[in-house]
Amino acid sequence: MKLVIVNVEGTGRAVFEHTDKNFLVMDKDAEGIFVDSPLVDIKSNLPVANTCVAWRNILLNPKLKAAFVEHIGLVQGPYVSSIYGMFNGTKFSELLEVCYSGKFMTGDAGIDVGFAKGAALRVSNAPSDLLPAFNGIVQALHDINYRGEVLFHISESYEVTNLFLGHFYGHFGLFSEAAQGTVQAILDFVFGKVDTCILYDSLNLGVLVSKFPYPFRKLAVSTQILSPKGAEKHLWRFKYEAQEAALITVHGSSLQEAKRRMQRTIDNLKYYDQDLQYRSDFGYREYFLAEQETYQRLSSVVHQTLSLVDKNTSDQCMNVQSVQTPEESLSPVVEPGHP
Repeated sequence: MKLVIVNVEGTGRAVFEHTDKNFLVMDKDAEGIFVDSPLVDIKSNLPVANTCVAWRNILLNPKLKAAFVEHIGLVQGPYVSSIYGMFNGTKFSELLEVCYSGKFMTGDAGIDVGFAKGAALRVSNAPSDLLPAFNGIVQALHDINYRGEVLFHISESYEVTNLFLGHFYGHFGLFSEAAQGTVQAILDFVFGKVDTCILYDSLNLGVLVSKFPYPFRKLAVSTQILSPKGAEKHLWRFKYEAQEAALITVHGSSLQEAKRRMQRTIDNLKYYDQDLQYRSDFGYREYFLAEQETYQRLSSVVHQTLSLVDKNTSDQCMNVQSVQTPEESLSPVVEPGHP
């Protein structure tokens, strides 16, 4: 079985380890366990999220599954966006709209690895106003005694086309980047220790970085993602067999700021290893459904007129400001927190 062990350190970040060794759940640094699949049944003294006996029964019994789908109002059809959040057994956290692609290569080419790049914004409207099926889903999740991560796929008409329970590393990384609290605070919400889990209004980007032979996981080659200390807070590491990959997450008050932070973090990693694999089209023409207006506003560039400076002089000033020395461009990234 695969487990996700969440180790909460002094920085508030988590370290993810995908493993089939059950004894790792006893890691002294672990605060909780996020299980990859709700079908996994694990016994532990630590709090466990994402697993659910009732959900297993629903998935394994066609009649129960049909009744559950009808009860929560799922509709068939293509999806155009996703909504993600934490459910604590009674209610949801604030929700995040995530547009993402699992295709491994730039331009949506290559095999699907689940999550290769994405962008996320806090859902600003009340979920029950946004999604007609929302209240029914809340009641259904409460009835089956589920607590953990929930992922909705939604159509152009805001209907829920699919509902997923379990662990989604890309969405979780973006949610943690957007959260006002630490990972510990997210865990506390899921396990009922605090009542709220609030998100910032920032634009959040995520990109998967890896090294060959990933995603060919059966090749027995050990790989590791090296990084300067200052960039570590942007990384969510995980392993598949001997290969390590990492999700980079950054935030910004605008698309340009988020992309700049993402590029700086990638450049810092490439200082240690030029052979990193990643999609270079992060933040490019992302499509949001509920938050498209917010995305367009954060994507716009405001050009201010320089009335007191000659155009040639201003051009020279902007050119000088854009120059970085190699030492500056490769220095460890230490980004400020959310505003």
